[in-house]
Amino acid sequence: MKQAVSCRDWLRLIRKGWLNLLVVGVLVGLGSLQTMAQSITTLPLAVTAVCAGAQLDVAGRITGEVNNLRVIISADGITYSPVTSVPLTTTASGEVTYRATIPATAQAGNAYQVRLISADSAIVGTLSTSQLRIKAKPEPPKVPALLTTCERANGSNSAFIGISVTVTSPMTVSKLYNPDGSIPYNDSSTPNYFVVVKGGAGTQYFYATQLLDGCESEKTEIKLVVSPRAPSPVPVNIWSTNGEIWGEITYRQGDKAVSIREYGLQPLPDNVQVAYVRESGDLPIIGLPDYPNAYNSLGDISPGIPNTSKPGRAVVKFRTYLNGCVNSIFQTEHLVITVLPTTLVENPVLADAIVVYPVPATTEVNVRIQGFLPPLTGWVELLDRRGNILYQAQIWQGEFAVGLQNYPQGDYWLRIHVGDQQVTKPIIKQ
Repeated sequence: MKQAVSCRDWLRLIRKGWLNLLVVGVLVGLGSLQTMAQSITTLPLAVTAVCAGAQLDVAGRITGEVNNLRVIISADGITYSPVTSVPLTTTASGEVTYRATIPATAQAGNAYQVRLISADSAIVGTLSTSQLRIKAKPEPPKVPALLTTCERANGSNSAFIGISVTVTSPMTVSKLYNPDGSIPYNDSSTPNYFVVVKGGAGTQYFYATQLLDGCESEKTEIKLVVSPRAPSPVPVNIWSTNGEIWGEITYRQGDKAVSIREYGLQPLPDNVQVAYVRESGDLPIIGLPDYPNAYNSLGDISPGIPNTSKPGRAVVKFRTYLNGCVNSIFQTEHLVITVLPTTLVENPVLADAIVVYPVPATTEVNVRIQGFLPPLTGWVELLDRRGNILYQAQIWQGEFAVGLQNYPQGDYWLRIHVGDQQVTKPIIKQ
């Protein structure tokens, strides 16, 4: 802006002979015309209803040299308040557009007046012929600040969690957002209830809002903590992993037995809790009750100790928990516990019923026991020439194979137990 010249300055210039009165009169007239030519006209609003906290584009037309415009609003036409404004466009013909941000705390009203002014001078623009309706911004909804859940268990379809949002008025509608502003997956048809994918173990954040009369509240945070599921139990001496995992342990009659967790399961962290279910067999497990419906039983936290006072067999299955989070819905890990008689008798009749082939063998030997039918059970052992047991397995059927891939070439013994009878067969690995 140009600096104005005072009357005293005019007189000093005249005394020095630099200006005459005629020139002074012309200059003064031009200054007055310039001031009269400066003006701001606020144009009609393109949008006449906004929410508190929203943005509003205000257009105007200026003449003369007018700078540093801003938008002011008034609810009563008397008291005006400036609002944050930034310039958007300016044309050569003097048309300007400013973007104003209506304060989020602005009171609702139907007759706000809007005008452009210059912050650098006393030039005040005309009022827009449009009256502005400001709609109140609703308060945020009520939500749980923290939700906790477990990671999806193996075999479970529980990959989702529901989030309830409490609106403050029956006229409001709630919304839920991911941290990036996207809308999460939701298949719920219940108002103000959202079903979201809980994902893997970790922490997620969601944000809820509510809408009233087209206006959206501020976001309020919901923290979702997903705890990891428990590690799966793994039995010792695994002999089958075809769909389910089977392990086995063997005692002799009268042996001192220990708990199944101590000898029966591979080590687990101390904070992992194991539930045990005795699902079949005639061998008693001290401290572990029988369940009429073992398939659906949640089990008992007592690991139990096999009763070795007499021969028998039992099958135990497991489920693990970590801070209340289960590893699996279906129990697919099993341990076969067998107590063998103290005295086993070599039976020539049984020897004639057992065929072992091929001999010599390279990768495995096949065993066929004639007349071996359920409910008979048996046991097979692979021994080296010194009598050390290299391999043990439960016999469930009349034909089976014993792998030799992990053993060096040489002579071995194959000992087969059926009931209180046993047979020892020599084999050779080439």
